[in-house]
Amino acid sequence: MSWGCFNALINTGLDLAIQDTILLQYFYMGLDRETLKYLDIASGGSFFHASNSGRSILTKVLESTLEEVEN
Repeated sequence: MSWGCFNALINTGLDLAIQDTILLQYFYMGLDRETLKYLDIASGGSFFHASNSGRSILTKVLESTLEEVEN
């Protein structure tokens, strides 16, 4: 859920002039240790090494979480 809020914030239309990889790093570093562990597992290793596909990984996790909440 936190990715949904963070993503909504960075897509508000404001040009933050911050590279996507940096935004993903800020997001990642703001998570608790248990969530970091699960995100690394979902990434197939370190999330930092999957930064090119980081958004898609986080979007899939968010979609999965929303599906679980709806059911």
